[in-house]
Amino acid sequence: MTVTNDSENVLYRREFDVAGEQSEEDTEPFTGSPTTLSVTVDDGNPTEHSWPETNCEEQGKKSAGGISVYQTHEGELLIEPTCDTNYAE
Repeated sequence: MTVTNDSENVLYRREFDVAGEQSEEDTEPFTGSPTTLSVTVDDGNPTEHSWPETNCEEQGKKSAGGISVYQTHEGELLIEPTCDTNYAE
């Protein structure tokens, strides 16, 4: 997984090795304004997705906003915004 900004600078990169029916969480905080998420599953080609708007502060939550990425049994990626991410210190 790679997160980039408008200038295509890498804000965050991490490789996850996840077996079936498991998940990987607790990514490290990063700074910057993310615009694009690139996800590669297995040894396939990366797919790019727009970073979703979270509007956490408008919801009354003190969160930097983040995302959850899920892969369905059919292999489809689901990207959902979340307000569980804390601001980087």
